[in-house]
Amino acid sequence: MCTLESERLILRAPRPGDIAAMTVWLGDFSVSKNMSRVPHPYSEEDAEEFVAGLGPRRGGRHHTFSILRKLDGQFLGGAGLHADDAGGFEMGYWLGKPFWGQGFATETARRLVAYAFADLGMESLHAGWFHDNPASGHVLAKLGARHNGSAMRESRARGAMVLCHDMLLTRADFCETGGLEQGRRCGFSTLTNAPSERGVVAALPAGRITRIWRALRRTSAKWRCGSPSSGGSQHPDRLPLSAA
Repeated sequence: MCTLESERLILRAPRPGDIAAMTVWLGDFSVSKNMSRVPHPYSEEDAEEFVAGLGPRRGGRHHTFSILRKLDGQFLGGAGLHADDAGGFEMGYWLGKPFWGQGFATETARRLVAYAFADLGMESLHAGWFHDNPASGHVLAKLGARHNGSAMRESRARGAMVLCHDMLLTRADFCETGGLEQGRRCGFSTLTNAPSERGVVAALPAGRITRIWRALRRTSAKWRCGSPSSGGSQHPDRLPLSAA
């Protein structure tokens, strides 16, 4: 399993030493409710089972990382790329609540996407976000992702089906933001002890992000009123993101 670095973060394979912090951060309902497969309450046994089960899930179909702060080695959360039933890959990440609002979600997503396209040779990936967690959608839009349909999806923590927006990110759209080109100049293709990720992805024009949000708000309103929007593929098995 490789190790990835960005300006402030290290992404490496989860270890038993992460279990205590993982249990605390995922035990917060405000975090677990934004994820599809994480139960609430979340116990130390749940974290142990997750870490112990990573070995059999590796082998090219799953790339799972713990997110650490470089400054002090603090465990912040988790991220990963996981093969789906349609033959593609889904990106997901989460952060403990104390680390929201500091740009760590965007920095994690940028590094993970650069790894997917530059090192794993993927042409596209997708990710989802629950309608009441727009911060995740904003992170994806900044990377160049586009709305790819909406569907109801289970949230184990909530014990309910929740409207989830799917976002598709292609290599071409990521390159349009300058992601891979700037990444190459920073030596981003190195997997272990990779150099800094300064300025890897430029923000999309404000007008494009505004258009995305307007469209998704209209979609959410239709679903809440009992009239799902038409068009776009629907994938109930995709993982909503927890963002900060």
